Amino acid sequence: VAYPRRGEVIQSPSTVLGDDALLLKYLNPHLMVVVTEATPSFLAGVAPVSDGSDETGNGFYNALVGGEYGGASLAPGQKRKPLGATKPGADASSSANASPPGAATPSLFVSLVDSVSGQILHRVSHAHALASDLTEGAESMTRVPVVISENWVVYTFFNQRTRRTDVGVLTLHEGMIDKNGITAFSAPEQELSFSSLESAKPIVLSK
Repeated sequence: VAYPRRGEVIQSPSTVLGDDALLLKYLNPHLMVVVTEATPSFLAGVAPVSDGSDETGNGFYNALVGGEYGGASLAPGQKRKPLGATKPGADASSSANASPPGAATPSLFVSLVDSVSGQILHRVSHAHALASDLTEGAESMTRVPVVISENWVVYTFFNQRTRRTDVGVLTLHEGMIDKNGITAFSAPEQELSFSSLESAKPIVLSK
């Protein structure tokens, strides 16, 4: 579990883009990052259902890797199917969240949680983050460094398949104001205070 530094000085509430538009930062003082891993014993009990979809019979695991909070990381060279692209007669909603064939099972989960409301703001998952993903009986991962600064979340983990350290970066934003949105005579309405119970979820960009 990681928390932002208390009393951190915010350099700017927005980021100026190349066309002079403003990308508003999501500044939540109650943000925390929870990193969890799926143990080998847990993954051993996760089996795909018999209907041919990518979901398993474990509802808890399905909620981790799918839904509105994010999905599994794609393997190199794999592309996610565009939203709404389905076979004739197939359900568009289930196809949109489907993982590509042969995708590795995610075992590392990074969740952004509001510590006041308890709401999950965003979640990402990664495969090949545990030694046990590739070697049976190997020790699981013990530590994932996480840093929270302003609207940035940066974390690292060792990728067991590529044998290198991967860096995950998440940036949180409230929205954007175009270059003509603020003039001498008009300005968009904005909330002057943050509320964990009333403010909207952030727009998350990840890399």
